[in-house]
Amino acid sequence: MNLYKEIDKLLSDNRSGSSALLAKLLDLLEEYHNDAGNYSIQDLKNILNRLIDGFSGFLIYFHFYRAFNNRLKVLEGYRFPTNDIMKEMSQFLLSYKSKWKDVNDRIAASVIGNLDLKNKKVLLHSNSFTIRSVFGILCKQDICPDIIQTVSYPVKEGILQAKFLARKKLNITLITDSSVSLHIPAIDCAILGADAIFENSFVNKTGSMLIALACKHFKKDLYVFADSRKKTDRDITSGTFFDRLRNEKEKPPDEILSNAPENIHPSNRYFEEIPVSLVSRFFYEE
Repeated sequence: MNLYKEIDKLLSDNRSGSSALLAKLLDLLEEYHNDAGNYSIQDLKNILNRLIDGFSGFLIYFHFYRAFNNRLKVLEGYRFPTNDIMKEMSQFLLSYKSKWKDVNDRIAASVIGNLDLKNKKVLLHSNSFTIRSVFGILCKQDICPDIIQTVSYPVKEGILQAKFLARKKLNITLITDSSVSLHIPAIDCAILGADAIFENSFVNKTGSMLIALACKHFKKDLYVFADSRKKTDRDITSGTFFDRLRNEKEKPPDEILSNAPENIHPSNRYFEEIPVSLVSRFFYEE
């Protein structure tokens, strides 16, 4: 397996949510650790550092990176042979995956115990692995709300979520992002995912702020489904990682307008901060 090529595929994936990307990364690293002939500690460090840049807005990845890197530093500090480090890190990956494998089941249990979604109308945005998983579990419990799903521009990943949920036999109304205010008066609540959650704000796909403000205007509840790895109490104004999180790099302008005429400058951002004061409740696995 060429791990660098596989990582490039991950970094170019602009349609999957952060939880889904981490799950793919864990599978890749597990395969890499099982391929003893190509194992290199330095390669692994290089790839992890590269991912910090590529996934700078994803706190769930930072959670994994910190745990993985800390364990690797301990093993190297004791000067374990490379083969022993490989075995120890392989065991770390198995342990990490086992600890978090049922996180969405636990989030779903919290939702079922505290939020009545049966026969309700719910607005969803973007493409969240957590939301997809939770709604899949809810459907097994015969909790099948009607869904209004945004297309989620510019890459239209909301269509992927709509198709996934439709396969679960949920009824989906697919709408443009700019038309949410036409539909929010008729919903019971809106539900968003999150890529990072801080004390006073959370980060999610652009368009989330408009949904949050529209919910406030129409007096509708807004909920966020996320696992606790996406939370931090650290001030995002300090530290290189958190600076990159707030100051997102421009994404490809061609996703908005290809071959733009002179004096037209497409500005393409994927993420934005939303005040937690606009959220009725966060649902975690805890």
